[in-house]
Amino acid sequence: MIPLAPGSVSLRLYPHDLPATDQVEVLRRQARRASEIGYDGVMVSEHHADFPGYLPNPVQLAGLLLDAMPTGWVAPCPMLLPLKPYALIAEDLAWLAAAYPGRVGVGFAAGAL
Repeated sequence: MIPLAPGSVSLRLYPHDLPATDQVEVLRRQARRASEIGYDGVMVSEHHADFPGYLPNPVQLAGLLLDAMPTGWVAPCPMLLPLKPYALIAEDLAWLAAAYPGRVGVGFAAGAL
């Protein structure tokens, strides 16, 4: 199914207040399991400034999750546009989409509290 398509069912993954190495492994297991039990995809959000269990680079994490999932899509959603140059965001997403055709979605936001 196309990422974020009408009728698709996704699971939002939230990080835990764990060291980064443990967080990555937990999120990869959750994404793999979501794919195995029939979710169309998973979403992760962007948080900074030592937010508990923060995810400063959701595009990078999307690649790690896609690698762990036999099927399904991943969408960084939302990505906070004011924090990086737009060209860099587009380039990162384009390379990820080239590696995982049809499996990368994205949502954008101007900011968050």
